[in-house]
Amino acid sequence: MIVQMTLEVTLELPDGSASIDMTGGRGWLLPDGNWVKPWVGLELNDERDLTHMEALKMGCNVSDMVTDVEVV
Repeated sequence: MIVQMTLEVTLELPDGSASIDMTGGRGWLLPDGNWVKPWVGLELNDERDLTHMEALKMGCNVSDMVTDVEVV
């Protein structure tokens, strides 16, 4: 079965953060030099996130993409 869903994410970042590729895409560089990126994952029984390999072994695969970014 394939399920398509649209998720909206609000990501709060510290002042001085910047888009890694300068296009407002997925990766964000923090002022301290670390970087973060939002991604869709699968949570098992409200307990923990599955790794990609664990999900595949259970017959689940998640594909995600950034389609629109608005910096406010």
